Amino acid sequence: MSDIMLPFRPQFQRPMMDGTKLMTCRTEKKGDPGDVFEAWGHRFVLTHVMRMQLGYVGSDCFEQEGVKSVQEFMEVWKSIHPTKGFDGDQIVWAHCFRRVDL
Repeated sequence: MSDIMLPFRPQFQRPMMDGTKLMTCRTEKKGDPGDVFEAWGHRFVLTHVMRMQLGYVGSDCFEQEGVKSVQEFMEVWKSIHPTKGFDGDQIVWAHCFRRVDL
């Protein structure tokens, strides 16, 4: 178990605090199950880390990503990755987590 850095945009504070955001996809692997990170003064632990297609995340996991629709997920992704944009075939690292300081 290691402490890792996993930054989040301010718009995800509320979904992470209320437990609706349970996943973050990144282009690189940021940690392993059991690793811990801090966000907004709270601790979270990675429960699963796996590779998956970005299109699958957008269509089937958008709620776990803390957004309300496929379109919203795509817009957030494009705003973070303006050069590449949203490519449903791209393979990303899904980092699942839960808050541990409840």
